[in-house]
Amino acid sequence: MKEKIRWICILLVLLFCVFGIARWIDKSMVCGVQIISTDKLMELTEGMDYVEVAENIEELICFEDQSVPYNKKTNTFYVSQNTDTVSFDGSFTVLENNCSIYIEKDSCLEDKSKAIQEGHLFKLWIVDGQIYTTVNLIFTGLPILNLQMEQELSEEEATCHLMLHNPYDEEVNQYSIKTSESLMKEKIASGTLSLKLYKKDYDDGKKLNLLSMGKHSSWKLYPVTEKDRNPVGIMLSAYVWNSICETESKMNLQRDFRLVEVFLNGEYYGLYCMAPKTNETYLNLAEGDYLYRIEDVENTDNVEDFVNSIFLDSENRHSNICDYNFFLQATGSMKNAEEDFFVMYDESEDFYYRIPAKYTFCFGEFPAEQGYLSMEAEKYIVQDDIYASFIQESTEQEKIKVTEQWNVLRQNGLSTENLLMQAQQYQQLLEQSGYFARSGNEEELMDRCAQVQQYVTKRMDYLDCYYGTIDGK
Repeated sequence: MKEKIRWICILLVLLFCVFGIARWIDKSMVCGVQIISTDKLMELTEGMDYVEVAENIEELICFEDQSVPYNKKTNTFYVSQNTDTVSFDGSFTVLENNCSIYIEKDSCLEDKSKAIQEGHLFKLWIVDGQIYTTVNLIFTGLPILNLQMEQELSEEEATCHLMLHNPYDEEVNQYSIKTSESLMKEKIASGTLSLKLYKKDYDDGKKLNLLSMGKHSSWKLYPVTEKDRNPVGIMLSAYVWNSICETESKMNLQRDFRLVEVFLNGEYYGLYCMAPKTNETYLNLAEGDYLYRIEDVENTDNVEDFVNSIFLDSENRHSNICDYNFFLQATGSMKNAEEDFFVMYDESEDFYYRIPAKYTFCFGEFPAEQGYLSMEAEKYIVQDDIYASFIQESTEQEKIKVTEQWNVLRQNGLSTENLLMQAQQYQQLLEQSGYFARSGNEEELMDRCAQVQQYVTKRMDYLDCYYGTIDGK
């Protein structure tokens, strides 16, 4: 019996030692890279030649067998990470036999979430033969889209290699990097990027499920520009539209948006909203249905007559005239009234629909030429001629129905409580990802988030009165 106890004790001691060694190894490594103090690194590289910025440094190492997103301007590698986990995900590997990499010891490595949120700069040391260099390393809590193309980006399609780093891919429940060959172009006026996947090894051919938005082959990337400075408002606009569609049982008209940081050929392009392209395939249109991009109609110089003739036809009074106006007024987005929308026709229901294309200048933000409107943004009514004409010609019963529709939305997805909760979640995502800290204008972005929440509270109260009057005055 004593012998058995002795062996159990020995076994427990061995297990404790193994556990201790494993924890020591874990603490001495980050993403497969050994952590070494500055003094030890100086000793290691003594007598070697230092290169301030190594040429083609991104070709020396990779992350999870893919190119590491790199910003040449700041000599910085970016790695996407899950902010909800304690340990760092993924591994670096070197691509040359005589090359080694180390990460300089830093106390911030002990608190992953804090380091990400603060946008902390770590330092990688790369030793290649008798030369060495250092490069900055940032961990971000947002997905990263790393793009590589041989031709210059333009309005003409050109081949591009796509690598999407997703810190938590719901499809596989772990870190993933999805890749594809694609065709890419940029709409110079707006900065919108278009991607068309054309070569894949997966069973579904060229389609990919990117950021849990379903399998699609055509994608759009809308820049979060310096002009609108409002990523929370953009995401909240998407939530408003999707909530209206859900309440009206029109889920096929919903549009998914995800925030992603974009790199192209060693240049940091910034924050974008990624979404599947709105087309006949995405909307699952049948034969006889059709979709107009309003920009295409504008080329005929009669867009207003075209749209009014569709929606004010007596046979189409029960299309989404009111729903789209609810969206315009809730978000305060004049751009979606003037240009950024689609017109869709559903032959089976004989209905016409307006669908927002992208979201800019919303929740109290206005283009520079209309900046004066921000003084009383909560009371600004977006001009919607279709809705105004509809109300003018409506019966009293139809006007009552408008108020009832609004009240149903307010009791569901568009309640002030739900809108504020969503705004706070988007703000938290951007804070925890480190985007605010790395933007260079964190204070302004935080103020803008507070303004969005103030706008939501006052705006919803005002619209309750606006739609509650039935006459819409």
